[in-house]
Amino acid sequence: MRPFRPKTKQETKRDWHTREAPKDGSSFFAAYENFQFISPDGEHNVSAQYFDEPPHGDSYHIAKVDGRRLPGYVWGGSFAWSADSKYFCCSWMPEKSDNRGVRVLARHTIVIDMNELKYFLMPEYFANFQIQWPQIVEIKLVGLDPKNFKKLVLRSFCFSGAEEWTSF
Repeated sequence: MRPFRPKTKQETKRDWHTREAPKDGSSFFAAYENFQFISPDGEHNVSAQYFDEPPHGDSYHIAKVDGRRLPGYVWGGSFAWSADSKYFCCSWMPEKSDNRGVRVLARHTIVIDMNELKYFLMPEYFANFQIQWPQIVEIKLVGLDPKNFKKLVLRSFCFSGAEEWTSF
């Protein structure tokens, strides 16, 4: 009888999936794979390469915005483009570790200006949202029929032009 030897974890090949955004600023779900998110006008793309996932949590991804690396990581979950393709919104976390070297898992909502290559971290986390520029609206889908969900607005954030954006 041979001794028991546990199998070593092997990285599995993950294919890339292309997702086109709804043209009305609504969010869509994506996680646990590699994705290319194409803007409604087809001029911009955000790639999200699977990186890791915490136990009992969503995946997080290395993101590139029109080929430029976005600092931190984007979380799997809701993603949205503004109707004019200028803004992209999703969940994000910084590249931080605690004093023991353990990654700090945090969720923020990030809005990326695709033309200026800068981002803004919203003051509160929105789990599911719609971009109705100059507002980001957090919504909850209500109903039993997946084809006829009603959107319940929970709260919103309105951009005034006084926000501090960070270039990357």
